[in-house]
Amino acid sequence: LPEIMNEAKLYFSDSILQDCTFIFNLYHEWDQVEELTDTELNQIFSNLTKVMDKLAVIKNRTRRLRQVLNQGERDLWVSRIVNRAAEDEEDTLQLARDISLLEKDNERMKIEIAHLNEEIEKNRNISKERLAARRKARHPSEMILNPSQFEAVQRNKGQALITAGPGSGKTHVLTERAVRLIKEGCAPEKIIILTFTVKATQNLIERMDKALFGFDGRPVIRNFHGFCKDLIDENHLEFGFASPPSHVEKYMLDHLMRRQVRSLPLEDNEQLKKMLNDENFRDLVKEINEFMHNRGLSPNDTFKMCECIEDDDLRVEVLFAIEQCITLRGELLSNNGMTYGDHITLVHQKIKDEPEFLRQVSNRYEHLMVDEFQDNNFAQGQLVCLLADHLQSTVVVGDGDQAIYYFRGANVHNMKDFKKAFEEKGDFHHINLETGYRHSENLVEIAEKYISLSPERLEKESMVSGWISSEQTKIEATEFATDIDEAATIVDFIRRRNLMGIEFDEVAILTASLDHAKQITHQLAIEGIPFVTTNSSDLFNDDLSRDIGLILRICLDPIGQGHALSIFLDSNLFPISKEDAYLIRKRTWKPQKMFENLIDLNGYFKNRQSLIDLHSFIEAKRFQGGDFRKWLHELICDSGISSSILSSDNPFAATRLIEQLTQQLENAFKFLKDPEYLAGFIEHFMEDGIELDIEEVESKGCLLVATIHK
Repeated sequence: LPEIMNEAKLYFSDSILQDCTFIFNLYHEWDQVEELTDTELNQIFSNLTKVMDKLAVIKNRTRRLRQVLNQGERDLWVSRIVNRAAEDEEDTLQLARDISLLEKDNERMKIEIAHLNEEIEKNRNISKERLAARRKARHPSEMILNPSQFEAVQRNKGQALITAGPGSGKTHVLTERAVRLIKEGCAPEKIIILTFTVKATQNLIERMDKALFGFDGRPVIRNFHGFCKDLIDENHLEFGFASPPSHVEKYMLDHLMRRQVRSLPLEDNEQLKKMLNDENFRDLVKEINEFMHNRGLSPNDTFKMCECIEDDDLRVEVLFAIEQCITLRGELLSNNGMTYGDHITLVHQKIKDEPEFLRQVSNRYEHLMVDEFQDNNFAQGQLVCLLADHLQSTVVVGDGDQAIYYFRGANVHNMKDFKKAFEEKGDFHHINLETGYRHSENLVEIAEKYISLSPERLEKESMVSGWISSEQTKIEATEFATDIDEAATIVDFIRRRNLMGIEFDEVAILTASLDHAKQITHQLAIEGIPFVTTNSSDLFNDDLSRDIGLILRICLDPIGQGHALSIFLDSNLFPISKEDAYLIRKRTWKPQKMFENLIDLNGYFKNRQSLIDLHSFIEAKRFQGGDFRKWLHELICDSGISSSILSSDNPFAATRLIEQLTQQLENAFKFLKDPEYLAGFIEHFMEDGIELDIEEVESKGCLLVATIHK
């Protein structure tokens, strides 16, 4: 803090906090700041988010310091009273009597608090029973098919489009339809059901296993990407892979492009190097790559389309980006890797261009069912239509009103296109599951009111509630002056609901993006409410988890991760004194020198041996290639992290974090061969964050904070 205080101070205000002083390390004297141009000043102000994050760290540290000082003041106060009483026998006796009375009061208060907690828990249990009774009263005791559901289950030939609103029983319909086909003689493996997510697949498998108890086998149930990957793995040579390919996450493409800069020859590549070093250009490459995957377009077709862009600068940048997409796809292919987009694109292209391959795939099945059809992209929609022409029956289930993945390439027109492609044929049916069993009547009415305004809505009957009770959903829409007010109100709401018997893991906070939830998660942490988020950076909120990430980064790239080593000096894993850590930081001008300065700096250090030991450990554990999982295991054990995990309050969380990191890093290692890129990948995972699936983070007893899309 004193180091930062000695630097220049920058004063500014924003829409929420007026006339606040933010300490910003500018590495300039104040008179130099005044001479900056408008462009340079705008660059400074654009770093506002980083400034706020830095201040949050400072604030947390000063809060902990204040707690320590307060505790010290209390200890000093007690010490003075005891010393004063020791001087006089009467004062000593009086102090003893006062302390005795205080102890009795404390015991009485503890008993009262225990009684209150018992009363609260008793009332919570009564409230939970009432909640369970209310939920049970919403639906009939016996689950039977309504007329629309019955019609959908009975169709076993031709093509059918089922529009199914939320809670209308579409999963139940798919299950019952598969069971009926099997009971009528269809072999289970001749039925394939494609879902949108892994979780939906697991849910359907569980239901199917219960419904088919006593039968041999079950239908093939896969999510769309898994189905396509299976086909690629089985026919990897035909798809151009040397062996079954590995999966590459989208965010790893950024690291591959940055690595490419180093491999380019110095001559004649200045412009491409400049572009690849630009984060905005790399984002453009990834967006164009996704666009081509979602629309089922080849790079060559996209290149021709973009040649007619009128703006010269834009055209050059876009064409460069498309060429970079071709390079990236080639690198992935040569390294036996593919992204989620490749799963669909490669299979779609092969089925479209090779009738024999289409015949081989379609001969495996007689009946196809597709869930959440509105969330599929154009290529997936085309793939379904191509297969449908060769099968006994094809049923697609979806709801245009629930199409929220347009930003990810989902094509809600798939439903209209499917209907248009097959309704002129004699055996097409459109069935609407209009009764929703998940929501009350007033909530359904509000939803219908808003979605009916959509000009592109697929024609269907309005939804009605299937609740048989008169219970209504309480809906509140509230505006707040600041995000701090909003966070405080939300946390208070959650506290009150928890007292009423609703557990924390029965509550979810959904946001447009994880950035919108920062103030809320901050308030949840202050109030001690257990929560998890889908942001990977939130996995490193506690000291132990952060130490795990830091030591991995340091041992992968000790030179390039000098800034991580600077933070790690405060870790409890190695006995570095605070004075020595301060001196090392103070006398290291460049982060890249931090590692060598552990042993190279002259002068007095309180415990020089601890610095030498840390340097020796990093040198000995520096990753040199080989079995990555074995190296990671040895690093965790030898660094003392495993012992810290066993003695921590929540060893499960740290163990799960290590397993997640191991899986991510093993996958990344196949493509980011250099340790320094792996270290950068972990830094991105820790600091910027990637959004994880809910299944990867959800934990019993913890409230969930996630984006609406997840």
